[in-house]
Amino acid sequence: MNTGEQDCEMVWINGNIVPPSEAMISVSAPGLALGLGCFETLCVERGRFFRFSKHYQRLLCGGLKIGVTPPLVGDLSQAILELVEINGYQSSRCRVRVSCYLEGDSSATVVTTSEMPLREPTSSAALSRYRVNEYSAIAGMKCSSYAMNLIALREAQQVGADEALMLNTAGELCEAATSNLFLVKSGEVFTPHLASGCLPGIARDAVIELCQQLNISCSECVLNLADLEACDQAFLTSSLRRIHPITTLDGKLVAMDRTVLKLQSAYEAMIHGSE
Repeated sequence: MNTGEQDCEMVWINGNIVPPSEAMISVSAPGLALGLGCFETLCVERGRFFRFSKHYQRLLCGGLKIGVTPPLVGDLSQAILELVEINGYQSSRCRVRVSCYLEGDSSATVVTTSEMPLREPTSSAALSRYRVNEYSAIAGMKCSSYAMNLIALREAQQVGADEALMLNTAGELCEAATSNLFLVKSGEVFTPHLASGCLPGIARDAVIELCQQLNISCSECVLNLADLEACDQAFLTSSLRRIHPITTLDGKLVAMDRTVLKLQSAYEAMIHGSE
């Protein structure tokens, strides 16, 4: 089966850079047929990573649960940079996806790249009817079984939003379909705790660190819809979004907050000073 995303781009699979037509995974592979796989999505800008070691560590943790083994960290980072250069992204910004699948008794790793056009600097969100199961075996990991998130995202897009906010089974705020969620109230920052079932996001972790550096109070805690309704500002984080203030929620305008602007500026400085 062809695993390439675009016919014009080369892909990396199990140590080899090949055209998409030569990137093959067995149709009976559990990773393909049953979703037994994990993945990471990251941004490579001008040939530079942001917190690659943290992405890799999360991939390792997910792989341990699923039963797959990613390539060694040095081999994977070199593979990504080679692929970025071959596909012509060494002087621009691109989206990289690393996918590790269970294939029989072994693991298959596929790396793809794609163009990453500039996005709007803000987001509109809608509350999803679907709930994250905080007790699930795959809670908090980037598993290839990603259908619920994508269905929630699609339904949000159908009502004019570009992200879906999700509660967990306890009715607590958890995360968004493809990003983490933060609230700001009276200059203090809050985000759902990891026990809510949310993904331990790389950008989420960076924002928590930035709050400490900037002497901004930041709490990982239980949050609910009342907190969302009462906050001064909400924003989303992910490796691709970075920090996106939510400007509309279920069609209602949300005010901007200076705390978010301050964090955005610090986040950009952190990225451009990274490895």
